[in-house]
Amino acid sequence: MSRLKYLTGKAGKTILNSYSQVFFSTNKILGLVLLLVSFFDLWLGLSAVVSVLVANIVAYLLGYDRSSIVKGLYGFNSLLTGLAIATFFAPSWKALLLVVLVAILTLFISIVLQGVLAKYGLPYLSLPFLFAVWMVLLGLSDFSSLGISLRGIYTHNELYSLGGIRLVNIYDFITNLQLPAGLKTYFLSLSAIFFQYNVLVGVAIALGLLLYSRHLFLMSLIGFYVAYWFYQFIGVPVEELNYTYFGFNYILTAIALGGFFIIPSWRSLAWLLVIIPTLVVITIGVGKLFALFSLPVYSLPFNLAVLGFVYALRLRVYPDNKLKLAYIQHRNPEQNAYFDRAHSVHGNLVNIKFSLPFFGQWTVSQGFDGKYTHKDAWRYAWDFVIVDAKGNQFRDKGLELTDYYCYDKPVVAPADGVIVDIVDGIEDNVVGDVNLAQNWGNTIVIQHAPGIYSQLSHLRKGTIKVIKGQYVKRGQILAHVGNSGRSPYPHLHFQLQTSPIIGSKTMEGGFSDYLDVTGQPRYVKYGQPQEGSKVSNIETIPLLKQIFSFIPGKRYTAEVIDEHKHRTCSFVADTDIYNNQFLMSESENEKIYLVNNGVVLKMLNYIGRRRSPLFILYQTLNFIPLGYYENVQFYDFIPLHFTNNKLLVWLQDFLVSFVIFLKTRYVLEFEQVNDVFNPTEIKMRVRIENYFFKKKLNSWSYQIIVSRNECHIKSLDKSKFEMIWKEESYF
Repeated sequence: MSRLKYLTGKAGKTILNSYSQVFFSTNKILGLVLLLVSFFDLWLGLSAVVSVLVANIVAYLLGYDRSSIVKGLYGFNSLLTGLAIATFFAPSWKALLLVVLVAILTLFISIVLQGVLAKYGLPYLSLPFLFAVWMVLLGLSDFSSLGISLRGIYTHNELYSLGGIRLVNIYDFITNLQLPAGLKTYFLSLSAIFFQYNVLVGVAIALGLLLYSRHLFLMSLIGFYVAYWFYQFIGVPVEELNYTYFGFNYILTAIALGGFFIIPSWRSLAWLLVIIPTLVVITIGVGKLFALFSLPVYSLPFNLAVLGFVYALRLRVYPDNKLKLAYIQHRNPEQNAYFDRAHSVHGNLVNIKFSLPFFGQWTVSQGFDGKYTHKDAWRYAWDFVIVDAKGNQFRDKGLELTDYYCYDKPVVAPADGVIVDIVDGIEDNVVGDVNLAQNWGNTIVIQHAPGIYSQLSHLRKGTIKVIKGQYVKRGQILAHVGNSGRSPYPHLHFQLQTSPIIGSKTMEGGFSDYLDVTGQPRYVKYGQPQEGSKVSNIETIPLLKQIFSFIPGKRYTAEVIDEHKHRTCSFVADTDIYNNQFLMSESENEKIYLVNNGVVLKMLNYIGRRRSPLFILYQTLNFIPLGYYENVQFYDFIPLHFTNNKLLVWLQDFLVSFVIFLKTRYVLEFEQVNDVFNPTEIKMRVRIENYFFKKKLNSWSYQIIVSRNECHIKSLDKSKFEMIWKEESYF
């Protein structure tokens, strides 16, 4: 019975997702709304459902990816072909057979295009629907035994058969409203996406969009009205939008580029103001061309605009961190923006977090636009040295290399990557001399991502421990500091660049999750150390590393005590097929995605109920440094939709492209340790603060006590909540 319930649930999700995928969604409410409006014409609704079922069943039987099937990725194009064919032919068993055959054809076109376009990182959008329907239309004159459809001519009769006089009255009420011409055309354009010409259908789809995503609803309005006004500007009768179905191209393009494929921002919105008018010109021209073959363009302009712009962004040599492609899709575009704002580091390169390339405390002897060598194209670089309490870089008189504190100290990888170039064998200079012929001295270049490289120079001869082509992890020892090349005294030169060639021009970047210890120690989430500043990576301690390791296979038991009840639950650590680490509740379908890089623990995402004990872990342990530092505030940000007032979040959803005025800040401070050198118990305090611009709305406080194999979380507010979780065993 449970197996049947599981399969039935999967089937229901697959059907609804096939509908909601038309708007790049897997939202069940939106899918249900679209399913219902498709039945405003019973024949269209039936054809659509048959197409969806056939395509997904065939995909399942042939062994295609189950997750893609459930997401509706193989069903939504067949859905569109089913709707299209039902508009051409009158209801009959022959027409229904054609619907089945074309649904299968559409599926195979989808599979082929997926294989072709995936190599370029592109979706196939509604191209399979276009190719399949055009094939039918080109042979339309030969389908002599299939009667031509008269659907849509007798709208009142069709509505009466579906919902009686009440539905007819609702339709008449909405139709007779004195709506502005543009708004009426907007609703008709939405209904045209489901091959209907009905204001009531458009209103229902608009409400479905609003419930699913305030941002996408706003984008649909912006996309349509920019095109509507541009039609008037260039002198094309706007009535053409009513009878050509062209309006939905602008709506879908704005939804795709304004919120789905690109992280919402004012920049993505600004690009829409350029793309939509251009798309009007393309649509008019392509429409005239296809008229020569008696073929409708349908969604071709939308496909051309979206595929072209996304591909152009993927070809960028220097990706703009301010106009970002959404590589990970969350529930809706707003959440894409909130997660990006919470998790990305401002100014960082493609979200690679670079650590300082050494152990211990070092001082910046020369930073950006330095006094000596960091000039012009090589301005974004750092030189690091070690100084004593008096500010000296050396002991004694500093005449020998070994007098310098940083000499022969380990140099470590700043981030994961592949060694792409090495220079070794250059002798160290005598103190005060430089080697201008071999400027960079012994050097290592690491590739961290396409077009993102780091260079570490002036290394000591014979200390390089890696080879070209070797993959290295952040913090792995690479070599030792020397005095080779243009280096009058021992120091480490570090720069980021876009080329693997040693000595390439530098690119601006910075370091993440480090301490500035120039004066009072200060945590820096992301920064560019200035000349004279003393910096250090977070130095970890075994107790915190052990309790927060969450090694896959570990099982944990949580005892939860609140004002109402006392309960016990359990969760387990594991990884998915993409090696993403997560914690999962064993009794509920709840999950936390997290990352532990050996220096900090960061909770990335939570899926499940807000009242779950696992959600308490997500909030209270959102960002944990794995080292102990008194009088230092460690902070991060939680995606705001997890904690803020729902009404305010709805307003924020509408304005996400313009301004983020809500913020949820996570603050952690260490309170006490029982033994500085070998701690077995550490006390921390966490605050979760909600802000409206800079005004604090509210906050919650928790105390966290960590001991060996156990973590005690206690609410310090009125809720009287406590949770004790501990490691239980392995699988």
